Amino acid sequence: MLFTSVGDDIDVDILSSLWPRNWSAARLLLKEEGFSDAKEYDICICRESKEMTRKGKTTTKYQYSCSWSVMESKSDLCAHCGKHRYIKYYFLGLNDRVKNWFWNEIVCKKMLSHWEEKDHWLGRTTSWPTKKEF
Repeated sequence: MLFTSVGDDIDVDILSSLWPRNWSAARLLLKEEGFSDAKEYDICICRESKEMTRKGKTTTKYQYSCSWSVMESKSDLCAHCGKHRYIKYYFLGLNDRVKNWFWNEIVCKKMLSHWEEKDHWLGRTTSWPTKKEF
């Protein structure tokens, strides 16, 4: 996904050599950028397996119940289906994200640039006209 979204001004060989190869390398990179370690959560996406037979061939399909749970420990059970986790999920907390938004003056100005335009939108009680073209 990363390599399909880079522009012509990016050297893909250099980017691929710098890109973390595993979770340990990603954690190290994030720590160097000022993030504390990510919190690991366990997520259950509730599903039931069903065997389907079609034209003599039996396959297992999953039916999802649209329920899910976030558990803080892999020993916890899902509140909906009573099963253990389905996937691991790592989350960088909001505190570290906000701190990194303001780590230097340039980034700080970019993050607060909407405030420079406050006279344009602050106190407005009606919505803007719908835009129908780009």
